[in-house]
Amino acid sequence: MQAEEIDLGELARQWTALAPVVDGLVADLINRTNAGRFASDDETLSSISPHYGAFQHLLELMEARKIDRSVVDGYDAIFQRAIAAGHLHDDFAALSQFLGKSR
Repeated sequence: MQAEEIDLGELARQWTALAPVVDGLVADLINRTNAGRFASDDETLSSISPHYGAFQHLLELMEARKIDRSVVDGYDAIFQRAIAAGHLHDDFAALSQFLGKSR
């Protein structure tokens, strides 16, 4: 927020509107992961592919703004392992299979 000079109060206002959407997505991820439903199907809200594309833009922005990427580079590694294993077009929940696994 500081790098983009956005007031934290604005973040709070936007989060209030976004929180119910995030709650629904998290519930879906939990249910799909618990059921082992990682392949895309008719109920897939989003696959890994568009998230990874957007994430790459975030990495580029962070690099341009000289923002520490330590945490997000870890997420990038998870994305890359999932994609290398053939999950690019699977449900976003497929990433859960790669959390906690070492390189």
